[in-house]
Amino acid sequence: MNGLCHSLCPGILLSQIKHLLPLLVQADLTLKVPHLFNAANLETAFLQAAKLEMWLQAILLHPLPVHQEVVILAQEVLGAVLWTYHAKEVKLDNGYFPEYKVPMLQLLCDDLFTFHMELKKIVISIAKQLYGIFSKGNSMHKERVSAAAAKLLKTSEYLQLPDSSEGKYTNFVSQVLKEACLSFYYSNGKKALKVTDEFQDRIPVNGHILVAAVTKGVLSSFCNSGTDKVPDLTADTCRANFNLLRKSINKLMAIPERCVELEEMLKGWAEEGMIGELRNDSDSAVVSDDINIII
Repeated sequence: MNGLCHSLCPGILLSQIKHLLPLLVQADLTLKVPHLFNAANLETAFLQAAKLEMWLQAILLHPLPVHQEVVILAQEVLGAVLWTYHAKEVKLDNGYFPEYKVPMLQLLCDDLFTFHMELKKIVISIAKQLYGIFSKGNSMHKERVSAAAAKLLKTSEYLQLPDSSEGKYTNFVSQVLKEACLSFYYSNGKKALKVTDEFQDRIPVNGHILVAAVTKGVLSSFCNSGTDKVPDLTADTCRANFNLLRKSINKLMAIPERCVELEEMLKGWAEEGMIGELRNDSDSAVVSDDINIII
């Protein structure tokens, strides 16, 4: 325990874990070591709290970290959750943590991969519905599908159309981004981050960019194949998309009016997600060097 606790960054993790305490006190916290990985116990309070914190911290720091960063983050998350047990004077079985630390680290790393795959499924479903590149006239013609997807990417219209704000906002307003954010972060599923303070007031900017990065990857795959088959997305591709979009967002945030506008929009989306007004449980060809943000 001491080794992991020493690796924590208190300003990043310990200040963020207050939302874990209700999960810990509402559940049966006496974990039995021999049954840790039985199917019936995979949702025990300790592991579920650690998974939730892993998703949250990945979003806040970098949603698509490289492997070594994932391992370090998993170590810090386990230490943070263990700290909450210590603070609440909840005792684990003797030898529990040393024996199961390594498999729990692997579980958290694997679960972050699953987290991204679930987002990809949601984005694919919504993108097919709303971008209109698989309309009746296009569906049987690969060239038309590729051309439609290429246009959305080249002009950055995939970030703007269809406009979810009806002209109220200017950048990153696509209905696809909005519905994917609400479906993924505010659903009733176990991976919904709406239970955390960070998502109850507004969608964190990194969470918004992650959805946009995956959307760009999905559209690039449609453009390359000319079909609606489920695309393969590599972590490297999504990470590159995220980093590019992050640079564009940074430029946007440097303009006070646009910064206020973006924050207001993300706050409004979160409000809709929290009250359940919108819920969607949906199941590199053309790349520009920058995003056409509107100043």
